[in-house]
Amino acid sequence: MCLQPRICGFARRLSALVVVAAVATCAIAARSATAAESQATAAEPATAAAQPMPEPMPEPMPAPEAAAQPAPEAMPMPEPVPAPDAAAGQSPVRPAPLPIGGGGPLSQYEREILERGPISAGAYVAGGLLGTWMGFGVGHAVQGRYDEAGLIFSFGQAAGLGMLMVGVINLSTSSRCFSDPASGGFTCETNRSDENLWTGLAISGGVLYGLLRIWEIADLWSGPARHNAEYRRIQAKAGGGWSLSLLPVPLPGGGMAVAGVRF
Repeated sequence: MCLQPRICGFARRLSALVVVAAVATCAIAARSATAAESQATAAEPATAAAQPMPEPMPEPMPAPEAAAQPAPEAMPMPEPVPAPDAAAGQSPVRPAPLPIGGGGPLSQYEREILERGPISAGAYVAGGLLGTWMGFGVGHAVQGRYDEAGLIFSFGQAAGLGMLMVGVINLSTSSRCFSDPASGGFTCETNRSDENLWTGLAISGGVLYGLLRIWEIADLWSGPARHNAEYRRIQAKAGGGWSLSLLPVPLPGGGMAVAGVRF
């Protein structure tokens, strides 16, 4: 119950105005929202129309057809070099070196010659004189060649001289002589078979001894020169001399040779 009607009427009017203002405000807000939605809906087609359409993907280019290439031509085979004509007097040339001169392994004999060394002039003369006079390999021992030939002359001459002496001694005793009272002298008996045996033995021994003495004297004066020449050859072969090598080189229609000298 309102005590003052004038104040109460004013309050009722003010409340009505507030309600009306609120309703109007809600209506205005609703209309503004509707207009914004309409504008947004209208702008979407325009934006879609303004955007360019995506270009279609280009179709893949067809692979280029491989050009037909001609097959490679076969390389011609080289013509063989004709073999030398044997009838024409030509011989095939082979590339094989042909060593001439020094070089190569040494044999046991060659190593012994190198170790022995050359024979000096003094040993040559002294050995020759002693060997000529005495024999039995003495001269070869002086020259340093006793094991090479001195042994042959020592044992050979001793055997020949022994055969000669045995034969002579037995020949001297092969005849038996005794006194003959009937004749008043001496009678001798000789065994012919024994005499022939001892004669042959003595002759063989003398011939053997004489031949060995001739051989010994000849070797005493000629052997040192051969030994020194052999020593120089082996020394050159061992590397102290020179060597020549020939290398044939075959060429089409002929050939050539390359020579090399080593000092």
